[in-house]
Amino acid sequence: MSLAELLAELSTSQERLWTILQFWSSVSFGLIIAVYVIDKKVQIALTYSVLFVYSAYTYFCLILLIQAGTLIEGLVENIELELNALESQQDFVSPLAEGFRSGWQGYSPVPILVAYLGLYLLATGFTLYRQHGPRGSASSE
Repeated sequence: MSLAELLAELSTSQERLWTILQFWSSVSFGLIIAVYVIDKKVQIALTYSVLFVYSAYTYFCLILLIQAGTLIEGLVENIELELNALESQQDFVSPLAEGFRSGWQGYSPVPILVAYLGLYLLATGFTLYRQHGPRGSASSE
């Protein structure tokens, strides 16, 4: 693959990763909003069924994120190799290589995974709290 094809594939992979995160986040916030709007206690079986499906969906999205992240890491390594080969042949590639390296130097997937786990715990915790926790004014109705 040429450098242009590798960069295009990297861009596509990053877009795919972002799309997965956006869709999963919208489902997570949808669950939080739905649980907040439903004022009455729903059946426990329904609550745990929804949490089971949400947990399975979260696990599936996590697998997709890991696969996309692994693909991105491989593409970055291939781009580095391609830039090194081009840099030794042509001087004008050096600024491009330096810019690419500085952009990926501090990249870490840890903040994404921490946010992912945090939102999952927030959604499931809030769902369980609304089911079993104090109801405030809703319990007096």
